[in-house]
Amino acid sequence: MKYGVLADIHSNEEALRAVLTLLREQGVKGFLVVGDIVGYGPNPDETVAAVRALPHGRAVAGNHDRAVVGKKDLDGFNPHARAAALWTARQLTPASKKFLSSLPDRVATDRFTLVHGTPQNPIDDYFTTSDQFRANEGLFETPVCFVGHTHVPRVLRRHGDGAKVSAWNNGETIKTPPRDKTVLNPGSVGQPRDGDPRAACGVYDDETGEATLFRVAYDVAAVQKKMRDARLPAFLADRLAEGR
Repeated sequence: MKYGVLADIHSNEEALRAVLTLLREQGVKGFLVVGDIVGYGPNPDETVAAVRALPHGRAVAGNHDRAVVGKKDLDGFNPHARAAALWTARQLTPASKKFLSSLPDRVATDRFTLVHGTPQNPIDDYFTTSDQFRANEGLFETPVCFVGHTHVPRVLRRHGDGAKVSAWNNGETIKTPPRDKTVLNPGSVGQPRDGDPRAACGVYDDETGEATLFRVAYDVAAVQKKMRDARLPAFLADRLAEGR
């Protein structure tokens, strides 16, 4: 089956809709969501509803998902993230809160593993270094582990006696052979931080083991207006146009 891989949607309904249109054009039939469905953006309840409706969907919790339902302390959040989390918690319906509360820290099948951070610390760790790859590769059994949290598309895999970390570029296809282990971060749907404001997502074929990254433009200005109208922190709205 072809899966769409989504990370860090962050209540950005416009970006999510653009990504879903692209993924369906790519023949995607199922969806893998690696956390932070909400937080930062202006449409948390609508975004949760859209994720709940995805066919053949598998999802794990991110740190923002945990925070808005009272399962994570906000002390570690910066002031902008904290303000957005408190606002988000007030917008969510009981059904949306119940869904977010039900999300596991980790999902594993015979083909893929999903965590928001790392297998070692699924909620809070940022998976960015070769040392982390070596520390975590024994903690998942599948050929590929999908992660999020950094908002930057990356590929981490064994290289000789060490591990290599590299960018995952738009249109680039990565092979994940069964004999190897690969960690893939599809970047962020709703708040990219790699200098490219376009929404990012992946397509993963569990039969061929191939994963491809895609970028798609969306109406950033419309989202920024919603955020300003809701009096969410201006910094969070401004950064969308810069992809930072």
